[in-house]
Amino acid sequence: MAGFFTHKATFLKGFILGVIVLAMVGIGLHILSIVEMKGRDVRRKEDILTIQRALYDYSRHHKGKFPSSNNEWVIFSATPAPKVTKALLTGAYLISMPKDPVGNAFPCNYYYKSEGKLNYTIRFCQEDLQDGPARKCPISENKRYCHATPENLISDQ
Repeated sequence: MAGFFTHKATFLKGFILGVIVLAMVGIGLHILSIVEMKGRDVRRKEDILTIQRALYDYSRHHKGKFPSSNNEWVIFSATPAPKVTKALLTGAYLISMPKDPVGNAFPCNYYYKSEGKLNYTIRFCQEDLQDGPARKCPISENKRYCHATPENLISDQ
């Protein structure tokens, strides 16, 4: 009879230990996904700042004007490449056009809109809805869509 109770206690200890290990693994995976998400958002901000610098250099060589998209939203990395992408790449303002770190799996790209004069808007999204600077950006489809303009450098957010 004593062996029976010992067997039950061993099983119970093993079960509790298993539950604790699974909980720790779950917490670890959750933390890893948050770190990856924040890393992608940092990469997006760096990409947008790189594009903004290229646009600024372009405007310095074109009488203060930015490449035109005929006031329509275009995707920088679209195929075939839009005129704005070609202008930045062929003018040696960019070596390559940055793309969203997740690519097509995450429904977000870097968008550009300009009438070709003194202003432009770049649209991009942030996955981290709690990111301090991105809190100003509107939420749609569980993502924050942020805008960068010449007056609002992404590094200022």
